[in-house]
Amino acid sequence: MSAGTYRSRSTTGFSTPFGTFSLPIDWAQSVDEVFGPHIYEVATGITEQLVPAMVSTGLTTVECLAIVSDQNISVTLGAAGTNDPIQLNANAPLILGGTSLTAVSISNSSGSTALVSCLFGGT
Repeated sequence: MSAGTYRSRSTTGFSTPFGTFSLPIDWAQSVDEVFGPHIYEVATGITEQLVPAMVSTGLTTVECLAIVSDQNISVTLGAAGTNDPIQLNANAPLILGGTSLTAVSISNSSGSTALVSCLFGGT
């Protein structure tokens, strides 16, 4: 791990009967440590498993992250068991910046092993 800049560039949008709207996003944040991208296998039936990067790398505070999975999963930000999980559909990314999280965990009840790609920045 080493210091770096976490950058997210994308365009998000939606269509309505009144027209199509889009919003370009170009965001960057300097962090002390960058971990990933890394792919984890998360077996079906796993509940609130702490993301290995939080354990193996010494990363104590997540300031920005990107997570995507090939299966429907849920992600809990902060203390497992006390915060509501965010449901993610397969291939839908979760991208956060400007956070200060001490835990990130994943649950998988999809019926299949999930391949979860993660990128973290923090201290």
